[in-house]
Amino acid sequence: MSSRDTIQYAPNAGLLMIPGDPAKDFAPGFAVFDDSVPALRAFVLGWLRKENVRPAPPKAKCDAVLPVRVGLVPRPDNDYDTRAVSVAAPPHHGGSVLDRHMGYLYSSALHVTSESIRDLTEEAGTPVGCHG
Repeated sequence: MSSRDTIQYAPNAGLLMIPGDPAKDFAPGFAVFDDSVPALRAFVLGWLRKENVRPAPPKAKCDAVLPVRVGLVPRPDNDYDTRAVSVAAPPHHGGSVLDRHMGYLYSSALHVTSESIRDLTEEAGTPVGCHG
């Protein structure tokens, strides 16, 4: 059984990783707003090396992908939607959750993911993440 098939703690990312492989399964996207562009840019540029780039899966609309781990942070303080889930760089990137914030999961995915991510984060007491 692969580590992408079970919930496991990834010490090198500082995240409790939920199952899923975006190369094989549906992977919800996320919206990036002006205030989160610097964190997203720093995160991607930190990973963008030739050895990290992989061929895209057949259903992708691109030629290559950059597999990463990202944090999923419940944001009940969000004025637009209290179910909001922030996509953030993992804790080992340094800074606060707000410093590492790169965007929000699209609201279309929140009916499935928001409550589960919030419950898992509270129960585990550790940041939750996923493969992206």
